[in-house]
Amino acid sequence: MLLSIQNSSQDHRDIESTNFWESDMAKQGGLYVDINARDFRILVPDSMKAIKNEFEGTKYVVITRGFLGPDEALEFMLEDESDSPFAVHVGLQQFTVRPNAEWVGHEDIFCSFWERGPKLIKRWHAKYRLGAALPDLRPWR
Repeated sequence: MLLSIQNSSQDHRDIESTNFWESDMAKQGGLYVDINARDFRILVPDSMKAIKNEFEGTKYVVITRGFLGPDEALEFMLEDESDSPFAVHVGLQQFTVRPNAEWVGHEDIFCSFWERGPKLIKRWHAKYRLGAALPDLRPWR
């Protein structure tokens, strides 16, 4: 099945509709990332809805591109200024568009999580960097 995502005409960061939750990836519990209007939009399958419990206290998201074993991936670390921030790793095969290399060091991007609906769970400012090996839970700068 070809994944389809329709953006809102009001705010291009918002998702108006998608067939993600009917996809095999969603049924198998995989996250999916779509990037639009400098927003890394993470689609959360029904089986991972409890991920919302990890959002408490998040100030911003640090996105690091690096290698998880032999595969290139992105780490989304929800910075809550604790010693053990929550992070998820998503392989580049789970993206519609690859992140733009020009975004490295920028702090004017966003990260949002979406559940079935599609319904926005939460959106934060994000900071994008390159790393070597993942996990890479270093604080920003």
